[in-house]
Amino acid sequence: MLAIVTGASSGIGAGVAKSLAAAGAAVVVNYPSAGSETAAPITEAGLALFSPQRKGDLGDVLLRVLEDEHYRASLAQRSWVAQQQYFSWPVIAARYAEFMRSLK
Repeated sequence: MLAIVTGASSGIGAGVAKSLAAAGAAVVVNYPSAGSETAAPITEAGLALFSPQRKGDLGDVLLRVLEDEHYRASLAQRSWVAQQQYFSWPVIAARYAEFMRSLK
């Protein structure tokens, strides 16, 4: 599965990009600058980043993702690994339990 999210630097778009990565998709997203939004799990997931400030960057990234089967497969594999590490139910349950213990 391949997804393109052009508003992924914040808000709903960022949530959509993370959700797609958690589902194992290879995701093409724009990030205007590096910051907290490009921290893990985003950097570890299968996201192909492009800069809207660089003319033609989206096209270049899309061509690579669409034409290079191995690159696309590596993005999907990285998304799957990130899903297991950050978004799987056992991980979510452990984080919830840790949070609940911290309230005591």
